[in-house]
Amino acid sequence: MTAHRILAAASCAALLVVASLVSTIRVQARDATTSITVRAGKADSPNYRLARQFSEALALAANGALALDVKESQGSVENVMDAPKSGANTIFIASGSVILQARRGAKPFTRNPGYFDIRALFPIPFQTVHWVVRQDSGVQSLADLAGHSFIPGSKSSISERLTATALQTLGIEKQVQLIDIDVAAAPAAVMGNKVSGLAVAGSFPLPMVNDIAKATPIRLLGLAPSDIAKVVASDDSTIQQIIPKDTYPGMAADVAHGDLRGGTTIVKEGPVGSSDEGRAMAELIHRIAPGAQIFFYSAFNSESDFAHGITTLQSQYHCQVIVDDVTYFDEPFYQTGGLVQAAVQKAVAAGASYFTAASNEGKNFYEHSFQPMSAALPAVGHVQTLQNFGSVSQPNDLQAVTVQAHSSATLDLQWAQPFASIGGKGSADTLGVYAYNAGNALVGAATQNTVGGNPVQMLTLTDNSSVAQTYRVAIADLAGPAPSQFKYIIYGNATINDPNAGVGSGTVIGHEMVTGANTVGAVPYFATPAFGSKTPGIESFSSVGPGELLYDSHGNPLSTPTFLNKVDFLAPDGSSTSVFQPFYGTSAAAPDAAAIASLMLQANHALTPAQITEMLKQSAIPAAGGAVGSGAGLVQADVAVRLALAARAASHAIHDLVRTAANGGVAHADRSASHGQHGGSATSLTVAAWLPHHAEFAVSTSSQHAGTFG
Repeated sequence: MTAHRILAAASCAALLVVASLVSTIRVQARDATTSITVRAGKADSPNYRLARQFSEALALAANGALALDVKESQGSVENVMDAPKSGANTIFIASGSVILQARRGAKPFTRNPGYFDIRALFPIPFQTVHWVVRQDSGVQSLADLAGHSFIPGSKSSISERLTATALQTLGIEKQVQLIDIDVAAAPAAVMGNKVSGLAVAGSFPLPMVNDIAKATPIRLLGLAPSDIAKVVASDDSTIQQIIPKDTYPGMAADVAHGDLRGGTTIVKEGPVGSSDEGRAMAELIHRIAPGAQIFFYSAFNSESDFAHGITTLQSQYHCQVIVDDVTYFDEPFYQTGGLVQAAVQKAVAAGASYFTAASNEGKNFYEHSFQPMSAALPAVGHVQTLQNFGSVSQPNDLQAVTVQAHSSATLDLQWAQPFASIGGKGSADTLGVYAYNAGNALVGAATQNTVGGNPVQMLTLTDNSSVAQTYRVAIADLAGPAPSQFKYIIYGNATINDPNAGVGSGTVIGHEMVTGANTVGAVPYFATPAFGSKTPGIESFSSVGPGELLYDSHGNPLSTPTFLNKVDFLAPDGSSTSVFQPFYGTSAAAPDAAAIASLMLQANHALTPAQITEMLKQSAIPAAGGAVGSGAGLVQADVAVRLALAARAASHAIHDLVRTAANGGVAHADRSASHGQHGGSATSLTVAAWLPHHAEFAVSTSSQHAGTFG
């Protein structure tokens, strides 16, 4: 099945803060005789049906105080053009771009002060433009329409506009015979094989398309990825959209369970045999922000390629939101400037909001100043300088670590020295680690000479038995002066049996510590207010901060340690996906938070990464567990989007209509798979009003008053 790309266009208004189609609409009028004309499109068109439904709801909410008359029109241009001429209160559906065109006096409009009396009430969610052709037409893509007859939609409609833009982008606008007929007659023309197809816009599923599909097999057309960018460049109100599988009879099952949009672009796949966790992340993103275009670049090929992927997603694919759930164990604990850290910093500086999972190590770390003692370890045979895990009076050169049955755990040891791979100076000493079983037998050691290299040693402990096994760990100073401090983190199903474990700079490392990036911890969905918990409870495994820097990117020691105040905030985990049922971990929380950022950019595309971070923090409700694990608390999507809208409203004059590119492209650096998609183009219309008699409307949701229009 060929993968097709589809578009969405949005025309929104400065009064978007009151734009809500949810809950109850309450209307108040100055008198009981107010008459309002509601104009949409031709009878039987999706917009006309929408206008009738809107009018019925408005009349019901007004309790008889309003008289609404729904009338046909030729579309946005006629609606806008006739509003000042009518001298009557008019509510109509129109593209915001057409209203702006009228205010500028651009053709076919002439300047009229009355156009500035138009007020946007609220935007209609994306109206998807369907490019429909008969299967037997032989047309496989929009480019194949050359030489065919096609109905682009009613005059001045969104479907006509985007069809013209798409054909111009493909360079075939003069090769397609565009048929101008009444929209009501269009289905019969297609079913009767008078034309190859038509374009029609509306919220799917569209009855018109269903009727055609039941009578004759159809195909929905789309654009190639390279053509999407061209269309967006010529019409900045467009984004990519998808029509899910089985929406119409005969549509192939392109999208698994309707969760992951076929619009996902695979930039680079992971190694063969990798897990499909990236797909699960993408599904979570799509559920929260279905309009987001998703790009994927695997982080598992190498650490350097991970960094390259971040840069590629931002610079080449212009992703505004990037999220990952990957940590490389050799990312620095105490230094900035690593490959991935630098890539994240560069992406944020270029305008991308970056989200990373905090990891799932909880407080499973041990950090301490190096306290030397001399002893000879079993099977080593000579006296060494070892870390004293006890006291001066009761020294102890071994520390207990318990690994659960049928499990492995990696001990990641680093110490306060610079990385040669970052600043070039390298470590002045070497620490090593030894592990012994209950019988005092040496079962593992990491003793590589790191002088002049990176201050890292890693050792894996494995328990293949059916019961938990306790190992004893020793840390030795093998070369050079002992470091001022060290830390090791346990990755895996193991526990450090020491009352001093879990005290210090935490388990966030490397790019999880980058200032300006958003490090996301996890809250189980059932421990949120929505499920009866007054105070959200952090997952016990969710990694903690604050994170500490001792060296700059050149390997120079900082005059004083810098603490990074991580984690930033929390998001839920535990929902089911087609990959995991359920999906737990900060890997599930991070894409949830990133998707909220996409919604915020949809509401206000001018937001900077710093503003998005601050608004997410402001939206959060405090959580149990302390700031080092919960940060600002559990983010609230509705509050964050309202803050984004409020910032947008504050930055524009109240009478200006603002077009916004409603695409917060989300990319995630993990692994996913792509399937094909069917498509068309989607757009958001604006419900606007011309009210010369100054009838006053208070539109609100059931929870709060939203605004007044006059």
